[in-house]
Amino acid sequence: MSGQKSNPTIVDTNALAVVQSIAVWPQQAQQLGIVSDVALTQGLLNSNALKVVTPMMVLQTLQSNALSQAVEEMTDKERMQVFKVVADKTEADAVLFLSSSSMKSDLAVFSLSRASTTESFTLILYSREKDDVIWQDTMNVKMSGGGGKTDFGNHGQSFAPCFKSGTGK
Repeated sequence: MSGQKSNPTIVDTNALAVVQSIAVWPQQAQQLGIVSDVALTQGLLNSNALKVVTPMMVLQTLQSNALSQAVEEMTDKERMQVFKVVADKTEADAVLFLSSSSMKSDLAVFSLSRASTTESFTLILYSREKDDVIWQDTMNVKMSGGGGKTDFGNHGQSFAPCFKSGTGK
């Protein structure tokens, strides 16, 4: 598995540096792909860099407040309002939203290369303090067929140090 990263859009590095707790938005069934909210959460938990509110806890918060988890169907204003409610109710400094935007498979039938799947996804980080998105990045993850086991939790572990340094890189 390999990942291609674009340069993230960092709106406020100071707000990023003070994040100590993060709520991970639950993915809907049709969003699940190579990188999942659960794997990302596990990586964040393993990093011990942040207090993490799990997707299950966020889903319970959404349900108890009669809020939708379908962020893609919300206007920007509605999305910010729902992120704020989740951050306030879970006492998280930030809400992390993972959205899979496309998936492409290459079977490599007439090639010596291995078959692969590439997923493009976006990470959005909402800050409760700033009441706005403070970090956004689009990434591509390519997984090639092979005989090994891939640990997708490493994404969360590599993402967590961004908060301590405030760089987003």
